[in-house]
Order: sequence, then structure tokens, then C-alpha cells
Amino acid sequence: MLGRVQAGASLREVRFAQPGHDLRATAGRGERARIQRAGRERALSLQVASFSIELIALLRPLVLRIRRYDRSLADQLVRAASSVALNIAEAECSDPGNKRARFFTAAGSANETLAALRVAVAWGYFPAADADAARALTGRVVAMLHGLTR
Repeated sequence: MLGRVQAGASLREVRFAQPGHDLRATAGRGERARIQRAGRERALSLQVASFSIELIALLRPLVLRIRRYDRSLADQLVRAASSVALNIAEAECSDPGNKRARFFTAAGSANETLAALRVAVAWGYFPAADADAARALTGRVVAMLHGLTR
């Protein structure tokens, strides 16, 4: 690798860094803030992706219980929770505009997941306490995705 282009540089300002050179050391204050923000966003994105898979694992036994009474609601919950994980994964490799849109879609699906759990409790498919862990994690995922869309 000969070097890399500094983020946000115009074609006339392209600076190449030697491999291992930290661009943050030569960046201006605004540029350093942008680099730090991007790093925080990447860390948050990886964390929410992990939580979305953890959420599916928590939902699995609940989905099996819901399916005994309401196959349609169980399928809707599976689709919504899967959509959260898949849209987060798609966002990780998207351009900034599409990334934001995918995070919005994932947030909407996470909110739908939360609603499906509430509906299942309201119908009496299981007690509310049985869904507490899944509801708490879903709420956290929604909050994290909200942060990634701002």
C-alpha cells in the first residue's frame, strides 16, 4: 500500500501517509473531531449489531410460545427481529445516506419487535415478566439506532 487519502480532502489537497502513519496527528481540529465521531459511530454500530443477534436468541423461546396460539404474530415477530439484524449489517457497508436509511429501517423494525411482544402479552400468550429481558434489550437497540441516525 503506497498510502491513503485523508478523509474529507479535495483532489488538490490529497495527502498520502506512510503505512502506519496516524492521520489524526496531522489533521486540523474539525477533522480530528470528524475522525473521532466516525470511530465512535463504528464502535456503536458493531455493538448494536451484536445486540441484535443477542435479541434474536432471547426472542426464540418466546416466538415458540407465541406460535402455539398465533402463527401470524410469531412470523411477524421473526421477520421484524431478523430485519433489525439484517438492516444493521447492510448499513455497515453502505454509503452515508443509505447507511442512515438502513439504521432508520432497523429502528422501525426494532420498534415493531417491541410492539409484537406487547401484543403477545396483551393476548395472554405469556406473562409480561417472561418478556422483560427481550423488551429491555429491544429498547436499548432502539435507543442505539436512534443515536446512529442523528
